[in-house]
This record gives sequence, structure tokens and C-alpha cells, in this order.
Amino acid sequence: MKRLLFSLLCIINFALCINLNAQEKEFRASWVATVWNIDWPTTKISKEGNATQIAAQKAELITIIERAKQGNLNAIMLQVRSHGDALYESSYEPWMSSLTGTRGTNPGYDPLAFAIEEAHKRGIELHAWINPYRIGEYSINAPQVKDSWRIGSGSTAFLDPGNPDVRKLTLDVITEIITKYDIDGIIFDDYFYKSMPDNAYAANETQQTTANNPYNLDINDWRRENVNILIKSVLDSVKAHKPYLRFGIGPFGIYSTKTRYVYNESYTSSDKITPASGISGQDAYSALYCDAAAWLKRGYIDYISPQLYWPSLSTSPKYSSGQDYETLCNWWSDLAKKYSRPLFTSNDVAENSGGRFNPPADITNQVNVNREDNKATGMIFYNNSYWQNRDGKNTYFNSSDEGYFTYLPEHHFHHIALWPSISWRRAPSAPDLTNLSLDKNQHTLTWDCSKENYRFAIYCYDKELSQSKGCVPENLLGITYSTEFNTLKYNDLYEGKIWNVKIVDRYGNIYSGAKIETDEPQNPTSISTTLSTSALPIYNTPNGIRIELEKRSKISIYNINGQVVYKKTANSPININNLPKGMYIIQIDNQTQKVII
Repeated sequence: MKRLLFSLLCIINFALCINLNAQEKEFRASWVATVWNIDWPTTKISKEGNATQIAAQKAELITIIERAKQGNLNAIMLQVRSHGDALYESSYEPWMSSLTGTRGTNPGYDPLAFAIEEAHKRGIELHAWINPYRIGEYSINAPQVKDSWRIGSGSTAFLDPGNPDVRKLTLDVITEIITKYDIDGIIFDDYFYKSMPDNAYAANETQQTTANNPYNLDINDWRRENVNILIKSVLDSVKAHKPYLRFGIGPFGIYSTKTRYVYNESYTSSDKITPASGISGQDAYSALYCDAAAWLKRGYIDYISPQLYWPSLSTSPKYSSGQDYETLCNWWSDLAKKYSRPLFTSNDVAENSGGRFNPPADITNQVNVNREDNKATGMIFYNNSYWQNRDGKNTYFNSSDEGYFTYLPEHHFHHIALWPSISWRRAPSAPDLTNLSLDKNQHTLTWDCSKENYRFAIYCYDKELSQSKGCVPENLLGITYSTEFNTLKYNDLYEGKIWNVKIVDRYGNIYSGAKIETDEPQNPTSISTTLSTSALPIYNTPNGIRIELEKRSKISIYNINGQVVYKKTANSPININNLPKGMYIIQIDNQTQKVII
């Protein structure tokens, strides 16, 4: 009786969790910081072209991408410009010192091209993370950049956002990345103006004129408008060259602690923006001179990813009601929805200032907060070293074999998710998918597509299911950027199944593709006549047979004549409620048990 009650409770709990766990579209990513070698690489190349050191850097990057795949992430935000430098072969700026230890030294390969190739092999998007202004203590080391453009000193120094030449350089850099590399998006973080005098000019700062301040803004609003001008130009470049790229920004997590008015581009109309109740501390509007509400109102960005790096639970270390995660998430969600753009929160899993950081229980709560009423349709985790628990540095986990790449699939990211679509930009018409074929000997699923530059989602499900019921997250085997999919891992699904390949364009839109049915087994399947000596996780409930699974398992059910009446491979609990009364043998992998219904 207790076992039956437990089974019923599991079923109820499972049903309640379906909406939270089976996310068909959800942006899941990690910030991968290259500045100061925070996340990558840990090995530096001492001499250009050193094969051993290049191989070590590549192996580290592959581990990052592999663990992203294992954790059911679908995107990586790779920092390619941190201080007016480049993680790639740039026509404008020197090589990043993180690669070799010396600014301007060629590592002997193109890390960005390599990262894109490896990510796409695994069905993962690669976004270029760019710092538009930061220069820090580094020498400019680029002939087209003038040292007089620098504002401030030390590690917080940046290039003047009000200088048209700075904006042109930044746009040229970004446009080269867009046109040269097969990236999936561009993202800025929270670094804009920094440590500026209020209502006064800083040394080297461009000053206002009638020409550069046509709306007669005060100096603080004018600085914010300078940032707006660059962001609009980046959007224009994206739309002109590759309109399917996703352009987003990750600003500081508190917009403002005062009521503000956000204006349209011509400053002819405005909206009143009230602050989040009870929130205090530094804000992006005043301290960094950036106006995220304006980017959303004017349609300059495709998503907003505020850095909500504070806890959501009062029991978590460093919790403060003045920076409560849930309050801030609700506020940003309302703002994003007001202007018809998605919220992808940035979430902290790193140790900060030598203190404790968000524990897994808090990250669990943050996922649940995001998914409630679709407040946020994505998450970007900072930073990757703590996310994957590199070298065991995340002390919330017992070993480096555990981390959020194991925790999230177990608790929240149970299945692969597709990307939310960029529905506000017109996508080309869908291509045709033909010649779908499964080669069981070569373990490959292949097809032809009438157009290039598409991705594909591969589903496999039981024949009795309709396409709408079969093409669901739990049956999504993988995503590929090519017209071929390796099926060796799924060779137990070769018989009696439907294989369905759907088209996913670079905007994130999903189109019907093609499907094939595989034959039933030619000969009756032999089953072991030896029953398991220990009880298998099989429960005979009023709602049918309930099978609890902790890992991917092959399930077969036979009637008393030895005929297969049910067959499925699954990695999560399943219910079977369509079997007539009688005796059955249930086989889970190599173990069997008799059940009477």
C-alpha cells in the first residue's frame, strides 16, 4: 500500500512538473570569459604555432563545449574582444594577450573559427561577446586608434563613447566579425561609461556641440544617447549583413532606483518607467550611463539579459532584500514584455570577492522563478569555470566530475531545448527537405535540403504517436547544422519507430521537414526466462503501469505469447495505461519482471 501511495505521489508530482521541465524553446547559455584567462585558456602559447600548446588550448575549449552539450545548453557566449583586442585574426586590433601572454602575438591558429566549428558540430550556437569600449591599462597597439580617445586610467579606462571615431572603429570591428565568421549572435556586457563626474566633463571626453547634441540633452542624457547611437548602428549592421543573428545586451542588473522617462529615437514621445519596489544600490542608468529601456522601446536589441547576480532565497549567502532576484526578474520581465522582446536572465554561479555564492538550491529557485508565467525564456550562466566546476573550484559539488553540467540536466534541463525565435524579423520561406534515409550499417541519418544555412532537429518516437505528440522535447535526440546525423548512440531505436527531421532556420523558426518509418523486427524477440531477483522500479497503479527510470533504458513488454506489445527507450519516468488486463513480462535493459494487471 505504501509503495502504491508513493507511486501515486510520484505521478502527481511528475504531472505538476511537466510545464516546468519540458521546455520546447528555451535559451540556455554560459558566459565564457577570456579576459585575464578567467574561463579560457589556462594554457598559453609561448611561441607562435607551438603544436602542443595549441592542442592544449583546443582541448580545453572542446571540454567547455562538450560540457555545455552534456548540460543541455544550446549556446555559448565566447568573449572575443575584451580590451580593444581580438580572439581572432582582426584587420583592426591586436591579438588578445590571453592567448599567448603578449598583446599582439599571433597564436598560430584562429580560436574563434575553431570554436564556431566545434560548437556547431554539437548543435550549439556560438555568440561573439564583445566589450565595445573597455581598454584598461593596455597600450592601444593599433595604428588607427589614438591614445587621446582614452577616458580614465588603470583597469577601468575606456574609449570615449561620444567620439564618432570610436563608434566607427567599434562598428567596423563588429561588422568584420559578422561578415567573416559564421557566428549566431552578438552580445555586449555591462561595460559602458565608467566612473564619470556627474554633470561635468572628464579629461579627454568629447564635449557637446549643436551638431552632436541635436535634442539639447543635458550631459548625462547625452552620454546615454551616445551609447544608444552605437547600439542602433550594430543592429543596422546585423540587419544589413545577417539579419538572423541575435543581438543582445547584458547590462548591470538594476536599471534605476528612481522613476525615469524613456524616449523614442526622435524624442517626440516618452514612457514612464518606475523602479522595482524595494530595490537599492548602484544602478546602470546613473553609474554606467546606459538606458536599457530605450534599447527595448526603440527595438534596438533582440533580447535583454540583465546580470541578476544576486540570490533569490533568504537562506542563501549574501542575500539582501535590496537586490532580491525574484523582484528584479519580475521587473525586467514586465519591461521586456512591454516592448515585445524576451528576457534571458544572466545568473551567477561564481564565487564573488572571496565569499560564498549562489548555491544549487538558489539556482533551482531562479529557474523556477524564470519559468513561472514565462517570465524569462532563457538563462546565461556566469561564469563557465564555476558552471562546469573546472578543477573542482565550485565547492558546492564533491568533485570536478560534477557541476551544473550534471545538476541542471538532472533537475531542470532534462531534455534538449530549441532556441526562441526572432519573430519580429521576416525570415525567408522554408526550404524543402527530401531523400531522408537511415543507414543502419553506417549509423547515419541523411537528407537533402533545397537551401543552405539551416539547422535540423532530429526526433524519434513510437509509431502510434502523431507527429505533434511525437515531436516533443523528450523525443528530441539532437540538433545539427549539417544534413547528416550520427545515430550510433541510438541504434536501439532502429526498429519500429518514426524518425522525423524538422527544419530550424537561423532565426529559430521551426518548419516541418520529413519523416520515415522503420520496420518492425523480422523475428520474434527472445527474452530471458530468468526473472530478476530484486524488484525493478515498476509500479502497478490505478492509472496503469508506472516505470521509474534513473538513466536511459530500453523497455520491452511482452504478453504471455512472447509477442512485443510495447517498446520504448526512455531516460525519465513513463506511464503505460493502454494495456488490457493480463500477465506481462517487462524487460528493462537485461532485467525482467512479471506483472499482472
